[in-house]
Amino acid sequence: MKLIKIRPRLVDHTLLKPKSKPKPKPKPIPIPKETGNELSFYFNIIGMIILGIGIYCLYRRFVDKKQIEEKKTQSIVDFHIEVNQYLDQQKFKR
Repeated sequence: MKLIKIRPRLVDHTLLKPKSKPKPKPKPIPIPKETGNELSFYFNIIGMIILGIGIYCLYRRFVDKKQIEEKKTQSIVDFHIEVNQYLDQQKFKR
């Protein structure tokens, strides 16, 4: 009986050949933008103006809060005095 000394190949060596490197992609050429058609800048400016007006209104409201409350209470007191005077006049007329 003859012994066969063949080593089995577990890896296919043709798959391990170095592959060729891919060619580098050319860089895209940037397209210059037209500055005349840019509306986002104007929208941002308008938004900032609206935001500034809103902040100013809230600040003025905060500063004048005490005066507004005094005016409200004074108008209620004035109305109460006026109603009492009217009722007193009605009593005397009877």
